[in-house]
Order: sequence, then structure tokens, then C-alpha cells
Amino acid sequence: MFFKKIIGLLKVTAMRLMIFAVIVKKKIVGCIKFKFLLRLGEKARLNILPVIILGRLKKMEKINGTEKMERARNWTLIFYPSEGRADFREVLEKLCVPCCVSPLHTPSEKKEHYHILLSGDKKTESQIYNEVCKKLGDVVEVDGKETVKGVTKPQRVVNLKSTVRYFLHLDNPKKQQFENKVLEDYGGFDSSKYLVSKEDKDAEKYNSIKDVIKVIKEKKFSSILELLDYLGGVDDSLFQICCDNAYLCTQLTNVNKFQKKNSKTTLQIVKNALE
Repeated sequence: MFFKKIIGLLKVTAMRLMIFAVIVKKKIVGCIKFKFLLRLGEKARLNILPVIILGRLKKMEKINGTEKMERARNWTLIFYPSEGRADFREVLEKLCVPCCVSPLHTPSEKKEHYHILLSGDKKTESQIYNEVCKKLGDVVEVDGKETVKGVTKPQRVVNLKSTVRYFLHLDNPKKQQFENKVLEDYGGFDSSKYLVSKEDKDAEKYNSIKDVIKVIKEKKFSSILELLDYLGGVDDSLFQICCDNAYLCTQLTNVNKFQKKNSKTTLQIVKNALE
């Protein structure tokens, strides 16, 4: 009888450890009440374990027949001006949400539309649907379900830079091209930094470094402190380049420093020889 009790306690302890390990590994402490898992009765614990491992433990919310996606910072949607609000730009401005709007896309096989990118705090699909989509389009009921005319359901953005560039088809030369490659920004969003390619960024960076080298040669600076002091009052962009490449600039100014030192030494040798 004593050994049976010991074996029973060991079973209970082992099961508790297994359940705790699953909870920690799956990060679902908040999904199931821990007290419920520790309820007396081995049968209850054995029945709940498969639920933890195989079941869906997060609450799901249905929006237009689709399950809610996880929280994300960036969302995109398509707006059809023929069905949505004519003053959608004013609506976006009043929302005070960082966002940008593409030029009007006019494909031959589809309706005219705008692409809208929403950025900022992490939000769910339902929050974007309620806070933005309903204000941009016309809310109607179709087959007893609420839907918004003129706006597609929000989609989570996988890559922000690629999405912004797609708004102008910069990487899709076969698609519609726009003469004015500018996006409309609202709420403090800056789309320009996503439109510059890596090659252009690198070219701009190295050209700026060339300008810094030219300044070092012309002014004969022998320390990075002198260089930073000069650039800080002349050119902020070059000052930033110098700060970002401090080691390189230090080595370049050291060249002038050693040259000055060697020239002084040579001059002193000549003077001593003449005396």
C-alpha cells in the first residue's frame, strides 16, 4: 500500500513537470489557468495534455469569415475610389496614423485603385478593420455579414521596403510606370528612405567619404578632433559621415600628423648640419 502511494505521487509529480514544460516551451501560461492544470485527479490532467499540445489555445476572432491574424506594425490595403469615400485623404490625415498612399493604379484588367500602407504601433487585423477600413469605405451587410465596400481587408506587410517600392512598381518594369515617383505621406511617415536602392545609398556614402578625404588633404588636419570641429560648422552630412567612419578618418589625419613630424625632424637635422 505504501509503495502504491509513492508510485502515485511520482506519477502526479511527473505529469505536473510535463505540463509545466509544455507551458513554458509553448509560451501559453496566459492561455490556460495554471490552477486548472493542477486540479486533483490524474484523469483530468491526462485529458488536458493532448489539448495543450494539439489544440488551439489562443482565442480566435472572425472577421468577414476569416480568422484574425497576429499583431503587426505594418498593414496594407487597397482602396477603390469608385466605391469608397471621395475625401479618403482627409480621413487618413485625421486618423494621425503614419501611412502612405500610392499614385492611382489604372490596370486594364482591374478597377482603378490606390494602395495604402499603415504603420505604427502593433495592431490586429480587427483593429485596422474597425479603425481604418470602416472610415474609408461604405459599411454594408451582405448575406447577414458586415463588409466594407471600396476597401479590401487589411493584409500584414512582410517586408516594408519591398511594399513601398511596389507602390511605384520600381522593381516591376513590366507593370504601370509613374512619371512622378512620389508617394503621399501622412502622419509623419517618410517613404523616401525606402525608395533609394542599396546601390544608390552605397554610391552616395562613398562619394561623401571622398569629400571628407579632400577636406583632410586641403586643410591638412592632423587630428580627427580638428576635422570634426571644422565639419560641424560647415557641413552636417559630412560631419555625420566622419562620425560613422571615425576609424578611417583617424588614420587619414594621422598621415598628415606623421608627415608634419617627419618634416620637422628633417628640418632639424639640416639645421644641425649647418651649425
